[in-house]
Amino acid sequence: VRSPAYGWGGVTPGMVGIVTKLEDEAITVRFPVHSCWKGRRSELERADGRDDKKETARRPKLLVEVRVRAPYDVRGGILADKVGYGKTATTIALMDVTRDAPAPPIPEMDRGSFIPAKGTLIILPPNLYEQWLNEISKFLCDGESMRGKFQKGWATVKSWRIFAMSNVKPLKQVKASELAEADMVICSYRLLYSPIYQERKQQLARTAGEENKSWAGLV
Repeated sequence: VRSPAYGWGGVTPGMVGIVTKLEDEAITVRFPVHSCWKGRRSELERADGRDDKKETARRPKLLVEVRVRAPYDVRGGILADKVGYGKTATTIALMDVTRDAPAPPIPEMDRGSFIPAKGTLIILPPNLYEQWLNEISKFLCDGESMRGKFQKGWATVKSWRIFAMSNVKPLKQVKASELAEADMVICSYRLLYSPIYQERKQQLARTAGEENKSWAGLV
């Protein structure tokens, strides 16, 4: 072929490519120098793979791409936007739209070792404790202030049942069954290292006959 119908496009005679599309006489080929070359079927010859070594050496090297797709269950995610991009608001919105959704089932091998909990457990740095309460108030409670509403760690604001603790004290007066019914449980991650927390956790486990809680969500 002296001149292909749609031009050479960087392709040279003898170059080998992979046919990606055929429509009657029209053909689309992926060449090393042109990923979507278009021409006519009559302008091409089929490479049979029986060329001699000299001919093979003259041809450019080909890159073979292999893609594999497989379905899998997504059991969480990471929201890693920059500061000020709305990570807290997005997370609160997710809690809002999934509030009435059924809790995920406990795997059979773990049944008998968890207490199902319908709410979301939010573990955060101490310096973000008040900020989260303010954001929850802003987006879920029409801006209604939560200051002074917590009694022994509990507050009910606009039908949201919230248990929040900046220290371990509220945990001493709450039952595992009560925590399991909260819409949100908010605590500082430092609490998890407290000896008092560890002791109380064991007490709750012995009282309920279980060891852990299976939360619907974890932040």
